[in-house]
Amino acid sequence: MKKLNYLVRKLYYSLDPSSRLLIRKIIFFPIDFLDYIRGSRHPFQPPKGLIFTGRGNFIKTGKHFADLLKKHAGLTADSYILDVGCGIGRLAVSLTDVLGTRGKYEGFDIVESGINWCKKNISTKFSNFNFMHIPAFNTLYNTKINIRSSHLKFPYPDCYFDIAVATSVFTHMLYDDMIHYIEEIQRTLKPGGRAMITFFIIDENSKKHMNNSEINFRFTRGNYFIMDEKVPEANVAYSEELINEIFRQRHFDILLRIPGSWSTAPIYRNSPEFQDTLFIKKLH
Repeated sequence: MKKLNYLVRKLYYSLDPSSRLLIRKIIFFPIDFLDYIRGSRHPFQPPKGLIFTGRGNFIKTGKHFADLLKKHAGLTADSYILDVGCGIGRLAVSLTDVLGTRGKYEGFDIVESGINWCKKNISTKFSNFNFMHIPAFNTLYNTKINIRSSHLKFPYPDCYFDIAVATSVFTHMLYDDMIHYIEEIQRTLKPGGRAMITFFIIDENSKKHMNNSEINFRFTRGNYFIMDEKVPEANVAYSEELINEIFRQRHFDILLRIPGSWSTAPIYRNSPEFQDTLFIKKLH
């Protein structure tokens, strides 16, 4: 089964981004059609064929992230939130039940179809929720543009947000792009602001056991590890030592790490999170 999953993944990544999305639409068309006829889909859930932000229940996962932000990042009704790589609104949907009129949400993504859905289905009902398409090159999501994420400046003022979120973002970013995004998060967060960020982190436990996982980083590229040479941004991992040093140099304090279960390491197998989840605080 593990070998079959690997071959299916290789075949999937051999396709260009638009073909991958088309295949997903075709596969999920019967389910989406039945949901539409029955009226059984949550009013703020996109059709499954449009979702490109990972496995799991769309609504439940978004609510889970919102609950984590309340518990570990100080999320309140008045918070100003930056959602880096907001996808198709998984977190935003849940935050509509949290943020009040004095709170604000800003999300951006490199995938235009997700932003268009969010504008049509969320912003039209919640005026304090804004979404922006910022195109950038990524072998997993967008190969039709030459602009790298490392050259983008977030379109927001300095020291503006209380909380920043980047879930399943740096797991699809190479080193230079990842470093730049972290620096932009640092720039746009208020002093004392917090962020929830997920990674695939290589430590002694995950390195020892990831050969038994579907997520196995076979290739080393200097500062990072990848799964697929043709589509390097498909899945990207970083060492624990490097992650710690990156945040230390940029004046962040790592408040909490919730290890992810992705590597199947016995010590992490029962973790509530799939990816490694960090909560960090901007010191100044």
